[in-house]
Amino acid sequence: MWQSNRRQHMFDAMPGYYRENVEAKAIVDAHADLHNRIAGDTQDVLAQFFVESATWGLAHWERIFGIPTDEAKSLGERRSAIYARMRGVGTVSKRMIKNVAESWYGGEVDVVEVPGEFRIVIRFVSSYGIPPNLGDVERALRLLMPAHLFIEFEFKYTTYNDIRAKYATYDDIIAEGINYYGLMGDSTEGAVYNTFDDLTAAGITFSQLRASGISMDSIVFTNLGGLK
Repeated sequence: MWQSNRRQHMFDAMPGYYRENVEAKAIVDAHADLHNRIAGDTQDVLAQFFVESATWGLAHWERIFGIPTDEAKSLGERRSAIYARMRGVGTVSKRMIKNVAESWYGGEVDVVEVPGEFRIVIRFVSSYGIPPNLGDVERALRLLMPAHLFIEFEFKYTTYNDIRAKYATYDDIIAEGINYYGLMGDSTEGAVYNTFDDLTAAGITFSQLRASGISMDSIVFTNLGGLK
């Protein structure tokens, strides 16, 4: 508000006869623009002091925590890396492992300790399938955890039995207008696929189905109508 009214505030502090003076108006306009730019630059610099709002200043945070700067990554990914390193300072505990994993994953995880087997299990519980940045999660945890501990990941999938528990037949799914994406938890994308040929025509492969969280172990695909 102050920035948008800076010109008016400057005139209010001056004798009234300057309001109609062309030269005075030009000087005030120039100074108001300059002060606005300075204010904007000041706010931008201040934003770099906080990881959640930093942009070009992320490189300085990465240097502080010994993280290689990769500008090909999104700002969100780079911030996650910094948060993970910040949370990884101190004695390694179950809570710390959880915090670091969640900061990279962007969701909820469960951490299960198996001390007799020198193993830590990381369960991704807030979304289905394999996280796209699993490699980053694993690298962050490997830097944090003692070398003698093995890291194991468990993922949440939509299985054939999960679908059958809710829908008796494939026709029941079609009747509700549920498509492939809807079964995966996103009903806003894609089209309904009635047959295996429909999936093939859409360019969807078995590998893509598996990666998205559908277990294929119990399904024999000659035609999706065979789900009945």
